[in-house]
Amino acid sequence: MSVDVAAAATVTTYLLSALSKIANGMESAQWISPFYYYNANNPLVNGLNLVHAAVLVVVILLLTCLAYCDFQRRDLRL
Repeated sequence: MSVDVAAAATVTTYLLSALSKIANGMESAQWISPFYYYNANNPLVNGLNLVHAAVLVVVILLLTCLAYCDFQRRDLRL
């Protein structure tokens, strides 16, 4: 189930990123997608955008903390 949730989130955010570039009313949806922060500044050509990198690091840390807290609530005693 966790793979399904991760795959659905990835596909959804990718579609938001792609649609925000071609649809006029979807410009604000690009801020939701991590793909925007990953590739918006073209980091291979222009260098790393520190604000975008910071957003990605904060999201990673937040999701890691949430996963750790959820894992601690599980009853894994043998």
